Parts: sequence; C-alpha cells; structure tokens
Amino acid sequence: MIRNSFCILRGIGEKLERRIWQSGISNWDDFIRADCIEHLSMDTKVRYDIELLTLMEKIEQANTRYLCHAIKRREHWRLYDVFREEAACLDIETSGLNHQSGGYVTVVGIYKNSEYHALVRGFDLQPQRLRELLRDCKCLITFNGLCFDVPFLRRCFPEVSFDMPHFDLSVAARRIGIQGGLKTLEKQFHINRSHEISGMTGYDAVRLWEQWRSGHEESLNLLVEYNRADTINLMKLADALYPLLRRSTGFEG
Repeated sequence: MIRNSFCILRGIGEKLERRIWQSGISNWDDFIRADCIEHLSMDTKVRYDIELLTLMEKIEQANTRYLCHAIKRREHWRLYDVFREEAACLDIETSGLNHQSGGYVTVVGIYKNSEYHALVRGFDLQPQRLRELLRDCKCLITFNGLCFDVPFLRRCFPEVSFDMPHFDLSVAARRIGIQGGLKTLEKQFHINRSHEISGMTGYDAVRLWEQWRSGHEESLNLLVEYNRADTINLMKLADALYPLLRRSTGFEG
C-alpha cells in the first residue's frame, strides 16, 4: 500500500490522494513519470518527485529510522505489507501503577519470526536483551502501544530505541469505526484464546504478579501465558485489520 500512497506527503490529504488515483496515477512510478499532476504546481510536483525517490531508496534499504520520521505516524500502517515478515508484536504487563507513581514493567512479550519471547522482571528483562530482540524489527505492532506500552518502556528503559514504524491496532480499528479493547476485537474477528486464560484482563495480570511475589510459583506461568496470547494475537489482528484499512482509503488498484 505504501507505494500507492500520496497522503504521506506534506500538503496532500486523503481527498487529494483519491483525486490523484482517479486521474490514473496509482503509484509512485506513475506520479514521477507524469508530466504534470492536476491540482499541483510544477514546483510542488518536482519537490514531491524528489521526496518519493528518496522514500523508494529508504524502503529498499529498509531504513526504518528514516521512514519512521518521514512518514506521518497515522499512516505507518501503510508499510505493513512491506515489512510484515520483519515485524515484531509487543505487549507489556505492569505492576498496575503508572511509571510516575512507582509502577514498573513485569513482563515484556515480543513475537517475531513465529517465535514468542517473554522477558520477565528479575530474570531476563534487561535493556540489552530488549535491544537485541528489537534490533532487526522493521515494524512494531501493538494495541494502544503509542499511548501506553512504548511510553512506559521508554521511561523504564531510556537506552532502548523504538525508532521504527509503529502499527497501533487500537488506533487503526477506531479509524475504520471499530470500537473496543483487544479482547473485544479478538471476538469480533474470531481470534481465540485457550480456556485457561479466556476472560482474563489486565487486572488479572496485576493480581497474578502479586501472587507470584507472594510465593505462588504457578501464577507467573499463567501470567506469561496470558501475555503470550496478548502478543501473538496482535499479528492475527493486524492481518485482519490491514485489508480493511486499505479498503477504507478508496484505493482500488
């Protein structure tokens, strides 16, 4: 989708993007080859040509740090089909308090390359391990991670970089008129969880951590299993939402 996108350019909104598509310009190559673009001055077109050529180069290089800042955050989802195989799903559990009130991360779940990794406080939740797992990530997938997971992690682990495109599924769902939390959307898209953790919420995750700290060993296993479902199901939900987002743009190519 990204190579069909023009609203990523400053000064072009979704309405003008649709007009460009309707004029027969469906991708960046078409745009650059065109002698002129309706509604755009020649100077503006030349500037956009240069920007698109640069974006082509950065995508080919998988320069996600550049892409993260060059493309409007609300349009990062358009990179999903390019970087899906190198994406990482991320979900955190916390002690229940925000960072300013002394809250801390208890579990970080990362799912990439069809493998789930659980980093647990007091065991392997260390900045170097988190950096290692995110090093090759070309796209971060979360649910409400823009407002919660990533800001929380940045405050707890300031040495870890999150400069990569971010596909926040909570934002994406609201954009196409779908309301609700992760578990609600899972039910809507028929994404299942095991019976053992079905019905559990973030409050249960806080309770399980406290139980483990009190000596209940099995509580930590259940907490990790809950986080595993939260994390792995993000990829399934991303696959379900992406075509709906694409369709919502009006692009028919």
